[in-house]
Amino acid sequence: MKNIVLKTLELKNFKSFRHAKFDDFNQKENFIYGKNGAGKSTLFDAFLWLLFGKDANDRKDYEIKPLDENNQVQKQIDVEVHATLLINNEEVTLSRIYKEKWQKVKGAEEKTFKGHETELIFNQVPVSLKEFNAKVAEISEESLFKLITNPSAFESLDWKKKREVLVSIAGEVSDEELFNSDADFKELSLKLTNKTLDEYDTQLKASIKKSKQEKEDTPARIDELKNSKIEDVDFAKIDSDIQEKEGKISDIDSELENASKSVQNIVDANTKVQQEIQSLNSQKSEIEIGLRNQAKQECFIDTSTIDSLKSKLRNAQTMLQNSNNYLNSLKQNISNYESSIKALEADKTDLVSKYNLENAKVFDAEKYSCTCPNCQTKFVYNDEPEKEFNLEKNQKLSKIIDQGNSIKSKIEQYKSQVEKVLLDLATPSEDINKYQSDIDNINSEIQTEKSNLQSPKNEEEVYQNLISDNAQLSKLKIEIATLQSKIKEVKQADNSELKLQKQTLQTEIKQLIELKGKSSVNESIDNRIKELANREKELSQIIANLEKEQFVIERFKKVKTESLEKSVNEKFEYVTFKLFEEQVNGGLNPTCITLVNGVPFGSANTAGRINAGLDIINTLCKVNEINAPVFLDNRESVTELIPTESQIISLIVDPNQETLKFN
Repeated sequence: MKNIVLKTLELKNFKSFRHAKFDDFNQKENFIYGKNGAGKSTLFDAFLWLLFGKDANDRKDYEIKPLDENNQVQKQIDVEVHATLLINNEEVTLSRIYKEKWQKVKGAEEKTFKGHETELIFNQVPVSLKEFNAKVAEISEESLFKLITNPSAFESLDWKKKREVLVSIAGEVSDEELFNSDADFKELSLKLTNKTLDEYDTQLKASIKKSKQEKEDTPARIDELKNSKIEDVDFAKIDSDIQEKEGKISDIDSELENASKSVQNIVDANTKVQQEIQSLNSQKSEIEIGLRNQAKQECFIDTSTIDSLKSKLRNAQTMLQNSNNYLNSLKQNISNYESSIKALEADKTDLVSKYNLENAKVFDAEKYSCTCPNCQTKFVYNDEPEKEFNLEKNQKLSKIIDQGNSIKSKIEQYKSQVEKVLLDLATPSEDINKYQSDIDNINSEIQTEKSNLQSPKNEEEVYQNLISDNAQLSKLKIEIATLQSKIKEVKQADNSELKLQKQTLQTEIKQLIELKGKSSVNESIDNRIKELANREKELSQIIANLEKEQFVIERFKKVKTESLEKSVNEKFEYVTFKLFEEQVNGGLNPTCITLVNGVPFGSANTAGRINAGLDIINTLCKVNEINAPVFLDNRESVTELIPTESQIISLIVDPNQETLKFN
């Protein structure tokens, strides 16, 4: 059995505590008094925060720093919690310190807040968070520790989680044992192939629901079939009516065919005339194309000389632009060199001033002199300082001279570049003058050539005159017009009435054929009605069998429920647990309700709830072989606690106690 005892607890700047230290906790029961709001519950939060970085409500991100008079979080303070534990009488110390990080940014006068960091110490040795958590886990697992240190922790869990904890303590009765205890249960187990009991139960419920629904729908389906039976029909007359209507359709088809032949003769004659017109139009198009080419030749003007001059003009303009760009580039280079020379001359002037200032410095012998105690005469007892001064001065002057020589060399280099570029300026200037002269001459030649061109003829006028004078083209136009007059108008016959009559007859024949096909419908309907009546009886038996199996499952669950509740409740002395609720239909729903003397935990008085919590803690400690400090809030409400092996820290409300009093 691992026994954990809290020996000391110290808080600094934790929530409402500026500083509080509690030494020499008793290993059995301790009493801490204070009015509401004095910080009693904060002690438990601090203890849990120290171990796990969370409060009693399992929150990580919550405000632990104290507030100022304006209810604002205080800054530039560290939050600390320290504790000493006795684990099987071996002393262990733990510390958690929450620090602010402040950093001075380059160029800023004040430091900037950069967040927080946590320092963790275990047995006076700083450790990482991972190492600290591992060492705390060796003391106790977190969720278990919270359950055995807080009487209300278990009841605050979700009912499913509470149920898991209880089942892990008591252990469930195995299904195998129950299956072998009853013949009906044994038969049930044989049906659970590749499925759980709950899955099979769900399957049964779905099957029962489906079968009942099918049975309820059967009478309506039978009535629907009876209503769909058709009355007796004279099928012999139907055949006679079909033959009569088919004869009428044949007569209509003959009329439509004769009308179509008359129209086709006219269409064929018109097609022959259209082919002759198309041949003449082809001859006409060939003549017109020839006349269009002839008009183009008569109106053609030769501009090849002007086009050649324009090409030479574009080349000369390109060369002029390139020469201008080159000239501007050379001028920009000269400007850049001159700017560099100006900057270097300024640096040179600064170096001269720096040299004169350094050269004017003299050794201060007074600083290194001593006074003779006998004659009061001042003297320099060592010439080393003066040597060091002169050496340092000469080194600085030499460095300045080297910098000056380097600047002088660069100035001379840039001036040489300027002179070279000035000589290069002559070439692009000459090219610019040459290309500008060429451009002027070419423009003059283009204007001269344009003035020598003949006035162009109007191509469309020439073309129209050629068409008017062509006798063959005029003859073709007359022949085409004569043929077009021979084309006859084709008038389509109005067959819409005949087609409508045919369509109506076809629809009537289709309806008669469908009616004839229903001769065996009534017989099929009667057979189907018998099938549904037999199925209705069969469904009644199926439902009865399924409900019997469902009853066995419910009885199995109830036996298992009673066994589980008995096993769980045997582990506790003060509380009992209700692990299942019976539904109206007799089914069972899993739950987890804590009862204190038969009353639900939430309805019990404060003393009852505290002792119930202690009873749960006692069982958890016994099963897990561990005891830990238990923090009892509202201890003043309990006159007598049930016995416990754990250390008790009782938090008692005392309206007259402004600050916490430890006893």
